[in-house]
Amino acid sequence: MKKNFGVSRHYIFCSIFSLSAIFSSQTAMAAEDHSASNVPEASTTSRETVRRSPAQLRAAGLGSMYKLPKFDGLGFALGREGVFQNNVNMMKDSSYAKKGQTGYDLLNSLKKYTKNKGCIPNFLIAGHGWGAGDGKRESIATGSNSRDANLGFSLEGKGATIKGDLAALVKSGEVKFCKACQIFLHACSISHNYAETLAKTTGCSVVSATYKVSPVDTNDGVYDHVWFTSAGGKFFKYTPTDDGTVARKTIGEEFIFDPR
Repeated sequence: MKKNFGVSRHYIFCSIFSLSAIFSSQTAMAAEDHSASNVPEASTTSRETVRRSPAQLRAAGLGSMYKLPKFDGLGFALGREGVFQNNVNMMKDSSYAKKGQTGYDLLNSLKKYTKNKGCIPNFLIAGHGWGAGDGKRESIATGSNSRDANLGFSLEGKGATIKGDLAALVKSGEVKFCKACQIFLHACSISHNYAETLAKTTGCSVVSATYKVSPVDTNDGVYDHVWFTSAGGKFFKYTPTDDGTVARKTIGEEFIFDPR
């Protein structure tokens, strides 16, 4: 796999906000996350996650991202940063552009994969979610002003949406996910509602986090597959059930991407 030595590691994954905004937004974030589903939530704190360092990961026996096999499925990067490119390059089929991509590009990539290869077993979406001070966290985009003015991949509303466009493509068969499929979101502050709707629409399990997401910070991206969240956020796995509901399982503050 090609290393992105030329890409600066000082990328930003969420909206930039002041320290006071971080703490004042925690109550609103918890309230919104709780209202998105009736599933009880674990208690949260405002502390930042203490990440495992590269040395700790090596000591734990964790290998380099570049030594992992290419995984079956599609990786799609809305964001422009090198970490997003590294993430999607872990998939056998991937789409990345330095200028960034839109939600419509994402839908077209899903249709192309289905047409050429059949059902999608694994799907990784990488891009910018919302910072805690940005209100509802219902979109993934490249990360420009106002999250690209409805050009991202949103839950509903204008632009490419889960409830409208993706649901219609799944219903028509233009986009087909395998019976046992997985979706992984490398994006900040994904609401329970967004993840649960994506799970119901596709029939896939979905992994995402409710607050900021970034990888272990290394100069060469060797641990870009080790994702962390912070400030009381958690990674969750959302799995559709036979009765039409979605089961939610708490993963924790760290998630290591490996869909095998």
